[in-house]
Amino acid sequence: MFRISHKAALKNGGRIGCHIDQVPGLVGFENARNAWAFPIPKNGPQALVNLMARPVIPWKSSWDNIAPVTSSGSYEVNKLSVQQNWPYSDPANSWDNPNYDPASPGGGLKYYQTTTAPAKQAGQVVLVRSGQLAS
Repeated sequence: MFRISHKAALKNGGRIGCHIDQVPGLVGFENARNAWAFPIPKNGPQALVNLMARPVIPWKSSWDNIAPVTSSGSYEVNKLSVQQNWPYSDPANSWDNPNYDPASPGGGLKYYQTTTAPAKQAGQVVLVRSGQLAS
């Protein structure tokens, strides 16, 4: 059963880092686990980070349908199989686990998308792995 840890939210409040990149205007976070990044947000970027770092089920599988429209106005529905993983939300990666390092390879968000239809595009894959960027 997935449960939200209010203790984790309070621990996040003292450790969280919110980063705002002026160009292109991206907002990111670090050191949030198992709960909202900012238990008491003080500004808009912190509230936005709370949306990004909200507690979620660590693994989620879903089906998505998209319909790209061409310049002529025609479209074709593509069916996608999507799997997403948010390690920061996994109860096994709480602040009590000293072995979890979100900056390690595979420690960040994972997104897997496979096109299943139409047949001419079936098998196309998108893989995204988020992690620490070298500075």
